[in-house]
Amino acid sequence: MKKYISLIIIGLLAVVTIFIFTFISPVSAEEDRLPFRIGVETTKIPVELVPGEIVEGEFNIYNHGAENILLTISIGPFSVLNDNYEADLSTETTQTQITNWIKWSLDTDIVAPDTHAILSYEITVPANAATSGQYAQFAVNGTIINADGSQTNGISINSATIGVTIIGRVRGGAPPIIDTTLVRHDISAPIVVSGNINARSVIRNNGNLDVEFHQSLRIDNAISGELAFEVLGDISFFVWPDTTRTTFIDWPGSPGLGLFRVQSEITYGGRTYEKTATVLVIPLFLLIFIIATSVLLIMYIVYRVKIRRSACRIRSGF
Repeated sequence: MKKYISLIIIGLLAVVTIFIFTFISPVSAEEDRLPFRIGVETTKIPVELVPGEIVEGEFNIYNHGAENILLTISIGPFSVLNDNYEADLSTETTQTQITNWIKWSLDTDIVAPDTHAILSYEITVPANAATSGQYAQFAVNGTIINADGSQTNGISINSATIGVTIIGRVRGGAPPIIDTTLVRHDISAPIVVSGNINARSVIRNNGNLDVEFHQSLRIDNAISGELAFEVLGDISFFVWPDTTRTTFIDWPGSPGLGLFRVQSEITYGGRTYEKTATVLVIPLFLLIFIIATSVLLIMYIVYRVKIRRSACRIRSGF
């Protein structure tokens, strides 16, 4: 029995060693390059709106590819469907009236490679506009075209659409109401099995204007103290009035094995909320190995105890 258990443990150790060096080693791969690339200067434009006044602005649309691109610009309402903030680009509400207040400079344009177009917009705020958040989204569509203006066929990806969200804050006669609650602020479970380390936040906004939040994540090796991953306040997001938003920020491609100290920060309204935890990342196979080894060791100990008790009975004549 002892011989067989030893052989099983040695075999499991060998398999785990091969697994660690084969599947947990860093892998690098070149990203697939798209046939064309379209970009915008920003995807979020916060604007302060005063009843009876006009606000003007502009943003650039870039062609980073090697072919001419036909731009098509449209605008529509922007609202959210659930706590994960899946976009609703068709439903009109009292907070999407801004779509009727906006005029813009171009509906279509052709942009040559390595150049850009400028989209100018003008927002005329009604004199009786109430204090509220107002949201709309420009849909910037780019399609590859030939020199004669015809669309290019035979390319797997020859068009794309980017959304540029207008985040308006109207300050009318009623005072703005700022009422936000950090409902949850969590870090990954103490043991992460074959997954990425992440931090989650759930925020409720009961006010009448949107609130901008900034979230950061720092991960250090708990043994060496060395910095492993960091996002410093680069993640910003808005919480619309009378909505709850759930956000995740994670470490893409977290190592398959390691012990880490994780620190998450959320900042809004001049306040900072911190959360710190120690997290063990372990592959599923290794976890199964540890459990199986523990079970085998327990079985072996029980077996040895029974053998010893039997020997004692024999010596005592029972």
